[in-house]
Amino acid sequence: MIPHLSGLLARALESPPEADAFAEKILDAALLEIAAVGIQRLTLVDVARRAGVGRVTVYRRFADRESLLEALAQRESRRFYVAMSEAVARVATIEERLTEGFVTFVRFARTHPVLQRLTRTEPHALLEYVLGDDAMAFRVGCDFMAAQLRNVDAAPPPQIASVAETLVRIGLSFLLPLPSTVRLEDDASARAYARDCILPLVALRQRSGVVPSQA
Repeated sequence: MIPHLSGLLARALESPPEADAFAEKILDAALLEIAAVGIQRLTLVDVARRAGVGRVTVYRRFADRESLLEALAQRESRRFYVAMSEAVARVATIEERLTEGFVTFVRFARTHPVLQRLTRTEPHALLEYVLGDDAMAFRVGCDFMAAQLRNVDAAPPPQIASVAETLVRIGLSFLLPLPSTVRLEDDASARAYARDCILPLVALRQRSGVVPSQA
C-alpha cells in the first residue's frame, strides 16, 4: 500500500486477493483487445481467444464484461498510482513533486495502450469512467495529489484541496482530444511545460492562498 494516503484513496487502491496466473493473463489480453478494437466492441469471447484460454476459464474469473472492465481499471489504476508515488518519492520539494508527477502522468498517458485508444476514438468512455461511481476516479486523483502536497518537509500550501483539484483537472484535460498548441512528446517537453505553466499556478497559491487582483 502506498503510504500517507487518506481512507478514500487507500480503499480504492487496496490490493486485491492474490490473482492467479490465468486471471492476469486474461487481464493482459483484455488490455490488448481494447487497444485494438476499443471498449464498445470488446467481447469476452475475443478476450478468451487473445488470451489463448477457453471461455469457461474467463467466466470462472469474471462473471461478465463489466466485471472484467472493472478489474482491469482497478489494476491499471494501481499501476499508475504506484508509478506516481515512486516518482515523487525521489524528490523532496513541492515544485519537484509536481513536476515529476506531471512527467509521470504524461508518460503513462502517452504509452498506455488503452488510454491511447480511448483518447483517439472513445473519449466518452474516459469521461464515463471519471464520472462514474459518484466521480470516484476524479476524487481519488484529487486525494492522491493532496497527499503529495502535504507530504513534504516545508509547510504545505494553504487551500490544499483546491490546488490538488486544479492540478487533476489540468491533467484530465490532456486525456481529451482537444485542439492544442502544447506538445508533450517526451519527458523533457512535459517537464518544461510543468515548470513554465503549472508551477507558477501552485506558487501563486502557496504564497497567498488567493489569486491577487489584477486592478
